[in-house]
Amino acid sequence: MKLNMFILVIYFSTFIFGQGEKANWTRVDFVYSSRMYIDVNSIQNVNDTLVSVWTMEENFPPLSIESVSGKIYKTKTFYTFNKALLRYSFFEIIYYDEKDNVLNSFSYRRNTGHQDYQYNYPVIEGSIEEAILLKCNQILKGIE
Repeated sequence: MKLNMFILVIYFSTFIFGQGEKANWTRVDFVYSSRMYIDVNSIQNVNDTLVSVWTMEENFPPLSIESVSGKIYKTKTFYTFNKALLRYSFFEIIYYDEKDNVLNSFSYRRNTGHQDYQYNYPVIEGSIEEAILLKCNQILKGIE
């Protein structure tokens, strides 16, 4: 329980303070219709098992979804990966218009210590999430 509370404190502080620093975006190599980047300054590695990072996706063509009014040209997402379970979750998603104005944002924070609920998506081989995790691991190991 103490470890879970420690991890939550790290995540919250990453979200609160991580976006205050100047972002350092680097491209994630992936055959994909959009451009995906991770913020190198936001990468947090806890106990060599949990990795969290902000991503930014540029959408070409822009996206339209029901819960957001306006065309979505950019999406920022705060991911958390559990490398031991090969699962991930995300805590925040922010949608932007073509002038970088926030269209809408959503918080998916959970108060649960159960890992099946905390990391509810599998990292699928060949997925963009796998590419994001691989890029984070490269940066953490200084291989970039």
